[in-house]
Amino acid sequence: MMPAVCLRDPWSTRAFDPQRLLVQAYTRLILLPARADGSKMAVIARFGTRDICLIETLAADAPPESVALRVELYDRARGHAVESMACNDLEEAEAATTELMEDAREAVFGCLPPSSGQPCADAAGR
Repeated sequence: MMPAVCLRDPWSTRAFDPQRLLVQAYTRLILLPARADGSKMAVIARFGTRDICLIETLAADAPPESVALRVELYDRARGHAVESMACNDLEEAEAATTELMEDAREAVFGCLPPSSGQPCADAAGR
């Protein structure tokens, strides 16, 4: 679940620390049961109807060189993944999380964080 601070200030640095959110999601994977396909999934962050999810593939017959982690931008309104990025380790997953969080914020709020320099549309311009 998204921290309450995210609901108050969508640009809060504390609310959108990708590394912290990713580590929390990765830790939750240990406690979650495997899905029918053998994978596990934990939500990293939510933006409106968009979820950024961490997916770990646990297939017993998967070759060792296969990628075990994926970060996915899922649109609950449409019922499918909008974007998915394969990751070899948590460092790559952090970069993917950061990118997908920016994509989700832009899709939901119509702009990027103030530090990006892209102005937000006002209520009439949305």
